[in-house]
Amino acid sequence: MYGAIFGDIVGSSYEFKEREHTKLFRLFTEESHFTDDTVMTLAVAKSLIEVGPMASEEEIKSKLIFNFRGFAKQFPNAGYGRMFWDWVNGDSDEGYESYGNGSAMRVSSVGWLYDNLDRTRAVARWSAEVTHNHPEGVKGAEAVATVIFLARNGWNAATIKFFVEREFGYDLSHSIQEMAQDYKGDATCQNTVPQAIRAFLEAEDYEDAIRGAVSLGGDSDTLACMAGAMAEARFGIPEEFREEVNDYLAENMVKLLSTIDNIKKDLEDHRNIELMIHNLHEEQKKYQSQGADGSEASKEMEQAIGLALRHVAHAIHVRMNAGCMFFAPVELPEEELASLQDKFALGSVIPLTSNLHPGRRSIASPDGKRWLAAFTSIDEGNKRKPDCYYVGEPIRFTLEVSMQLPDCAGIVVNAWGESFFMPKEIIANLLGKEGPEVNHDQDKR
Repeated sequence: MYGAIFGDIVGSSYEFKEREHTKLFRLFTEESHFTDDTVMTLAVAKSLIEVGPMASEEEIKSKLIFNFRGFAKQFPNAGYGRMFWDWVNGDSDEGYESYGNGSAMRVSSVGWLYDNLDRTRAVARWSAEVTHNHPEGVKGAEAVATVIFLARNGWNAATIKFFVEREFGYDLSHSIQEMAQDYKGDATCQNTVPQAIRAFLEAEDYEDAIRGAVSLGGDSDTLACMAGAMAEARFGIPEEFREEVNDYLAENMVKLLSTIDNIKKDLEDHRNIELMIHNLHEEQKKYQSQGADGSEASKEMEQAIGLALRHVAHAIHVRMNAGCMFFAPVELPEEELASLQDKFALGSVIPLTSNLHPGRRSIASPDGKRWLAAFTSIDEGNKRKPDCYYVGEPIRFTLEVSMQLPDCAGIVVNAWGESFFMPKEIIANLLGKEGPEVNHDQDKR
């Protein structure tokens, strides 16, 4: 959320002004201010939090209509488009067939608040249709929310580019520098969303995404708002930039933004496999230090262990549905090693090409069972001295492979650190349609 609002404030000084297409400019000027991009971004986030994660389309749209009008009237001088302002002050709740980029500039919270891409895309569509129910307006919002979802779940720029081009038909092949040569900016989705995505894709860090977006000219506040929202999901945002944002906002805006940020962090914590495994280990240590004595305290700790275990399974299930990867250690035949060692260091990820024939590594537990090894990151895999290569593959694929190996007891996640052994019973549950049952604060927000 901070990423979108920072971009809006920075871009506000340069909106539709004739200037050189360059990344060299002051981030903040005497004219810097938040615009309708910020106001509506907060309105969408507040609406989705108020209705909860399982709300219906009707509930979400009703709350959005209420908050769009309420926020706009609270901040009437933020620079709204004429059609939107007429809708705010009108009697009809129907959309007005707009393909303006207002639908895409406000959608960033949708990319953060849901556990799977299908739900993310659906809510993004609904958030657009309230006002911008033209196909291009809907597509723009859905594309930006999709990029945020993919980026925060670890998809790299090349994979995101391929996915967005395939799913939404945007041409993302031209660099910001190439586009700037003849870019005629306007406030439509079709002439700002692809450009903002490209600024995000080629950025080296968060600030570079903002500078790339603003360098195009045109509707610079909205370009930077969208690019900043996506870049935050990929790079994070420097703490000093967050502090700058607060300096430009009204007090009630800062309070709402802080609330949203805390909810987002809590949701991400529950999706963090390493953190959930750590919490499980902590509960097990407490139990082991006391021992099973049948007391009420002992029973409570057993229940805590069970809940912590379900949280681990839930985090893996969420990441699996988001298309995230495990890194599987592999061994290669001697004849393939020589050519590979010229290109890749031990402990690194190798691409799976047709001329490679890796063998999967398994690990024996003290009881003699064999477990397929998988790591949540290369850093986890390299906690011991690197002595093998890794391949990155979707979590679902790793789980499915383990189920097909008759001599495999399951998967051990992060074997060299705080490990988690997943027997086939849990894996079968994870691969089921519903996934593991778990109840945590996310379900109560």
